[in-house]
Amino acid sequence: MYGTVNESLTFFDDRLHASAWENAAGSDREKALKQASHMLDRLSWAGERAAAATVRTAQIAASGYVTSEKLINEAGLTQTHAFPRGTDTVIPTTLKEACFLVAYALLIDSADVNEDFATLGVSSEGHSSVRVSYNSDRLLPHIAAGVPSFEAWQMISPFLQENNEIEISRVS
Repeated sequence: MYGTVNESLTFFDDRLHASAWENAAGSDREKALKQASHMLDRLSWAGERAAAATVRTAQIAASGYVTSEKLINEAGLTQTHAFPRGTDTVIPTTLKEACFLVAYALLIDSADVNEDFATLGVSSEGHSSVRVSYNSDRLLPHIAAGVPSFEAWQMISPFLQENNEIEISRVS
C-alpha cells in the first residue's frame, strides 16, 4: 500500500473538504488506500521496479553487460508494488499523495468507478431548456487510465511511460 492511514490523515488535515475522509471508518480508509494502490500499480510507469534494477546493476557490475533479461524480469515480479523504481529505495511523496487522492475519490464516490465510462459516450443530455453535450470521441486521459482523481493524475502523469516509448535490449 502506498502510504498509511495515519499518513493520509496528516495529508488531509491541510485540505479543504476532507471531512468525508476524516469521518470514514478506519477499515474503509484502509480498503480505499489498498484499492487506490492497486489502481496505480496497473499504470505504465517509466523505468523499472527497484528489484529489477538491482539485478540489472549487479549483472552489469559483474560482467560489464546484462547477462539475463529473464532474471531481471523475474526479480521485478517479486516486488509487490510498482514502486520504488530504479535506484530509489523509498516511495516518492508525490505518489503517496496521489494515492491518497485516488482513495478519497473512491471513498466519496458511492458509484463504481467503472460507471464513469458509461456516461462518456453520451452525445447529448438535457432537461427542459438545459442541455449538455459530450464529445464521445475523446476520453479524458485520467478516466481512460482508470484514475478517478484529476488532481492525482496531474501529480503522477510526469512519471508515466510515454506511449511512443519502447524498450529494446540485445541479448547475446
